[in-house]
Amino acid sequence: MLQGGQPFTIDTDGDQNEVITPANAFMKLVGEVKYLQEEVVSTRG
Repeated sequence: MLQGGQPFTIDTDGDQNEVITPANAFMKLVGEVKYLQEEVVSTRG
């Protein structure tokens, strides 16, 4: 399941590090995909 997995650190812009779990990364990706789908639909309209 998505609840498991080792947390890992990603480097973001600047000097900040963000610790994120695989589940959080997946949910962030889902949010990005939904946003991009909405952008595509709005440009077609």
